[in-house]
Formats: sequence, structure tokens, C-alpha cells
Amino acid sequence: SGTSNSTSWDYAFSSDGVYLWNAETCDTNNNCAFNSTNRTITIDTTAPTITSPANASINYASPLNVDFDASDTTSGVDTSTWAVNDTTNFQINSTGGLTNKTPLSANTYVMNVTVRDNANNLAVSIYKVDVNKISPTLSLSVTNATYPTVGTINASESNAGDSDLNYTLYVDGAFH
Repeated sequence: SGTSNSTSWDYAFSSDGVYLWNAETCDTNNNCAFNSTNRTITIDTTAPTITSPANASINYASPLNVDFDASDTTSGVDTSTWAVNDTTNFQINSTGGLTNKTPLSANTYVMNVTVRDNANNLAVSIYKVDVNKISPTLSLSVTNATYPTVGTINASESNAGDSDLNYTLYVDGAFH
């Protein structure tokens, strides 16, 4: 008892945002009607914004615990997408908390920290962690000492993150 028609429109949105839309139909007698409810459409082509902590400088064997934050005013941040590209040494949780997974050797680590918004736009922050060598502690012991000429002096260090230590023997303040 009537004709059913449909149509579609192409519309270019000028900027990101949340838009309210509806449609009206009219017959040849100028009888018009809108849909009973308005609809919304979200246009989001912009990546979220990451607020990064200052680059870190920590001592060997110290833990790293820093917090990243992200915001996206259009579609919101998908907190389940926090990621770090160095997953051998670091991990990041859904609140943006970055920690080390393993004890970090003295080195400089540069990583990408990423998060997506609910429209799947990707944000990237480059983050650097400097792990500093610490002053080693030295233990000396003497074995097989035979007075007055023979003895073995043993030296060991406690800084396992430092692989470039040199040992120098001084006797009565003089280098030997």
C-alpha cells in the first residue's frame, strides 16, 4: 500500500568532533517527517596526546617506575593499547605505568611508547633511560702468604652491571 524508497548521502566533515544528525523525508504533498531519534557520528582522525615523564637516569640495579598519561578529547583513549617496543627489558600496564622487567645493565635504552585512541589513531612517544654505572666495591684477600716474598692477592668487585673494570696493584702507595 505504498512505495518504499531509500537514499544515501556523502558528507565531508570539516573537522574532528561529535556530530548530531537526522534525516527528513517529504512526499509530493509536502507531508514531512523526521526520524524519531537523532543519531551521533564521531569523526576522529587525530592521534591521542601522550604526556611523557622526563627521561630517566637511574643507577645500575635500581628499579624504573614512571607513568605516562594520554588524552583524546574526541573518541577517548583505549587504555588497553599501551605498548612499549622493548618488551625484553620493559613492560607497560593499562594505566601507562612503565617498569623494567629485568635488572638493567649500565647502558642507554631508547624505546617507543605507544597508545591508540578508540578510533585506532596511534600516538608515539620516544623515551630514554640512562642506566649509570655505580662505584664498585672491592674486596681484597691474601692467600698462600709466605713471609717475606710470596702471596696471592685476590680482588673481586660487586658491580655486576659493569664489565669494564681494571685492577691495579699498589704496594706502599706505588703502582706495580
